[in-house]
Amino acid sequence: MFASAGLNEAGDAVSWQASGWAARILQHEMDHLQGILYIDKMESRTFVNTRWMELNA
Repeated sequence: MFASAGLNEAGDAVSWQASGWAARILQHEMDHLQGILYIDKMESRTFVNTRWMELNA
């Protein structure tokens, strides 16, 4: 679940919620606004591609 609140262009308070895929996309975009990239949230072990290393050894 993703919930957000703010002001619209007229200055009126608004709020809304999203769930599922829409919530995931919105969180991704909010992370960008805070300077967080997807790669920052990944576990370091996911960066190791053993198959690539085997092929290029």
